[in-house]
Amino acid sequence: MANDAIEEDEKAWEAALKEVREETALTDIRLYVSNTFEQYYHPKSDFIYMAPVFVGFVGEEEQVKLNEEHSDYAWFTFKEALQQITVPGNDCVLSFIEKHFVKVKPYTQLEVRWWLDE
Repeated sequence: MANDAIEEDEKAWEAALKEVREETALTDIRLYVSNTFEQYYHPKSDFIYMAPVFVGFVGEEEQVKLNEEHSDYAWFTFKEALQQITVPGNDCVLSFIEKHFVKVKPYTQLEVRWWLDE
């Protein structure tokens, strides 16, 4: 994301969908709340950054069309993705997603749409 900040009137899940759509042109996305978070401590500002992690399932017919912010992309298996990690803790997030969203069917109540239909 060029600007990691969420707009004032925007929810985190809305920002996630907006960024994916803007940067990849993917639109057929089933978005789930993962119930896990990315977090790190920023020593210079003495700030703890914490952001919810979302899981998106993309329709098979969808084609990635990158915007000007990106020059390339790749699809990885979880094993391959774990080998690409450069930030400590991201391995735990990926393993969590694989365990709770890939190896088993995700809970319906975690799908963002489920909350909107209530």
